[in-house]
Amino acid sequence: MKRMVQWILMLTVLLLGLVLWNRQEHWHRVWGQSSTQQLEQAVQAQNWPEAITIVEQMIRSQPQRRAELEAYREQLKGLQTQAEQAQSPTLLFRPFLLEGVDPTPAPIRPPQVGYDITLRFLDERFGPQEQAVIQGAARRWEEVVIGDLPEYRGGIGPARCARFIRQGTPAYPDSIDDVLVDVLVSDETDLGKKVGRTGDFAARALACVQRGEQGIYGVIQYELEFLEAASEGSLYRVSLHEFGHILGLVPSTAHWIRRLNSAQPTYAGAKGMREYQALGGRGQVPVQSCFPRGLGGGRDCTGAHSHWDPLRLPGEVMSTGAAISRVSLGVLMDLGYQVNGEAADPFVLGPG
Repeated sequence: MKRMVQWILMLTVLLLGLVLWNRQEHWHRVWGQSSTQQLEQAVQAQNWPEAITIVEQMIRSQPQRRAELEAYREQLKGLQTQAEQAQSPTLLFRPFLLEGVDPTPAPIRPPQVGYDITLRFLDERFGPQEQAVIQGAARRWEEVVIGDLPEYRGGIGPARCARFIRQGTPAYPDSIDDVLVDVLVSDETDLGKKVGRTGDFAARALACVQRGEQGIYGVIQYELEFLEAASEGSLYRVSLHEFGHILGLVPSTAHWIRRLNSAQPTYAGAKGMREYQALGGRGQVPVQSCFPRGLGGGRDCTGAHSHWDPLRLPGEVMSTGAAISRVSLGVLMDLGYQVNGEAADPFVLGPG
């Protein structure tokens, strides 16, 4: 009888150990090997509650990274708050401030003399309110880029932007100082399958004429459904992002990007790297490779290499938010622009 009790106790201990081992392996598999992929998908989809939940699980399973992950969680909470505020129709133009920064929206500073973005709204469906928001985004970039560019007199051929241009487009000016942007509306509803950072089409931009890699003439096209439903905050954020593309962000050619088409391409321009490292980054600046396709699985490489890695630079204007960081200012300097360093938004890198 005594021997039987001993056997039962021993088997119980072994069974308990096996259960604990399996549970540890399960958590390692879920939160060790695949947590980064899950977090990447949540951040890319701007599903901040899910991203916060994943980070909290990572904190419990990776205690050695607690401080880093807790700081990242607070930044995600700030982005969640910004997203909730963006649904308000009374939101001011610059609501996207990081956690820990005075949440009072900063007034729009008067534009600097020197660099000018000229807009032409070529569709009557842009009402006064929408035009004011888009103009506010353009003025924000005029605060950042302050050096006047030489007038462009090379003529504008619509070939590269032919699919954007409609009959009746006004004649192009003889010269441009410093960049001209035509603003259009698209009636198409399936463009989200082809473009857009989150897989849902809101707007797309193309620099049709460039001097080097500086935009001279570009087009921004907004989806009608988005334009009709967007809050001022959402319209401002999307417009700010698209203007960044026309200026040249993020340059996606092999001259600037290392390891093109790899799992982790990086930007290697000297000034952009310098600003990234000043924020605590190491080496070159991580660039978005391909986007998760969503429920269907797989990867969508449309727009790859022209956005920052959303995990390393969450909330940055060229990833998932509206904060113009010193990293993007550094890239603009690499492209030959003169910038105002004091115009950068406060910014904190994500874990990496």
